[in-house]
Amino acid sequence: MDDKINIECPHCSYVITLSLSALTPGMWCECLNCHQKIRITDQDIRHLLEAIKQKRGQRGSRMKSQKLRGKWDQIKGLAREFWGELTGDELDFIAGQRERLIGKLEEKYNITRAEAEKQVEEFERKL
Repeated sequence: MDDKINIECPHCSYVITLSLSALTPGMWCECLNCHQKIRITDQDIRHLLEAIKQKRGQRGSRMKSQKLRGKWDQIKGLAREFWGELTGDELDFIAGQRERLIGKLEEKYNITRAEAEKQVEEFERKL
C-alpha cells in the first residue's frame, strides 16, 4: 500500500502531498506554490513513519471491533468459555463492544487495562 503524506512548505504554508515510498532522507522537493526548495530530513521521515504506524494500528483495532460487534451473537458462547466468570447478562451488556468488554474484564477479574486489552487481543486472534 502506497501511503501519501502531507508536508507543509515552511515558506508559504502550502501543503504538498508526496508518496512515502518516494521519500529519502536529504531529498529536496519544490513547493508548487512559491517554488522554494524544501529539504526532507531524517527526522521528518521518522515522524511520518511513526504517524503511519499508529494510524495502521488504529485501523486494525477498528476492524477487529467491528468484527466483534457484527458477530457477537455467534461469538458470545466462545467469550463465555474464554472468560468463565462473565454472566449472560454481562455478555448481553457488552454486545460486542471492545471497550465495554475491556472494562468488564478489568472490573470482574480485578486486572489492569493493559492486561484486559492483552486478553481481548488473544481472544480476537482465536476467532
